[in-house]
Amino acid sequence: MRVNLFDYYRKSPIRQTEYVVKQGDTLYNIAKNHGVTVKDLMKINDLHNTLIYPDQVLVIPKSVPSGAMYFMEYVVTKDDTLEKISKQFDVPTEEIGRYNDVTKLILAEGQVLTIPTRYKVYTVKDGDSLSTILRNTNMTQEEFINANIDNLIKPGMTVYVK
Repeated sequence: MRVNLFDYYRKSPIRQTEYVVKQGDTLYNIAKNHGVTVKDLMKINDLHNTLIYPDQVLVIPKSVPSGAMYFMEYVVTKDDTLEKISKQFDVPTEEIGRYNDVTKLILAEGQVLTIPTRYKVYTVKDGDSLSTILRNTNMTQEEFINANIDNLIKPGMTVYVK
């Protein structure tokens, strides 16, 4: 049985998030800010053109661009600064700005930021099993599958891990 990835994205809470369109948003900027393509946004939301409107809810697939990155949500605390968050996650401030609206990036307690995070690469060894890889990389099975959805595990291959 073949799985349509866009149906999978739509049904899986791990692989998607929702975004409420604001006045002045464009599909291009929403796609850019979330690390997906306009084409993917149009397909997953069943849009026939790029016309969007305020308060419209769009499904945003959480992608793994080039198989190298995933996105985490971080809730800003009282004493946070952009530099402190950047250092904590080892992500340049420019990268944080790219995935969050930099024109409105005034940190406030409780604000949710999207933090782009790079996967590490792991080479599967003889004797490895999914269980040992999950245990050694501190990943859940769902996280592993989402990071390696197009790969079959075999010795000598590389997979993406946290």
